Amino acid sequence: MIYQETISKETRRQKEKEAKARMTKELMEILEMRPEENLRWTGTTIDLIEVAHIAYCSGNVYKDDGHACTFKYIVSRTCEVLHVKEPPFPKQMAYRAGTRKGIRVTQFLDRYRMVTENKNHQGLREFVAI
Repeated sequence: MIYQETISKETRRQKEKEAKARMTKELMEILEMRPEENLRWTGTTIDLIEVAHIAYCSGNVYKDDGHACTFKYIVSRTCEVLHVKEPPFPKQMAYRAGTRKGIRVTQFLDRYRMVTENKNHQGLREFVAI
C-alpha cells in the first residue's frame, strides 16, 4: 500500500516533470529492443498509449536518421516490441488517458510517479514480462 502525502502544486509539477523524463527514457530503451526478445506489456493498452504520448510530447524521441518520431511511429513500434495489438485510433485513446480522473482510475503518470518514488520499483520494467 502506498500513502500519497499532500504536496504543493510546484512540488507536484516538478515530480511529474521528473517522472515524465524517466518514463520517456525507459520507453526509448524498450523501443531499441527487438520483437524477438518476447517482451510483453502486462498493463492496459490505454496505459501504454499514455506512456507513448508522454514520450511523443517530450520531443526527445528520434529515429536513427535524426528525424523526430511521429506519435503513430512510437505507438506502432511500442506495440510491435511489446506484442500489443495496435489500437485503431491511438490519438483518441491518448486523449481519454489524459482526461482520466477520480478516486478509482487515475492517469498512469500519477500511478507511475507514486510507485517510482519507492526505491525497489523498476519503472516501466514492472509492466513488461519476458
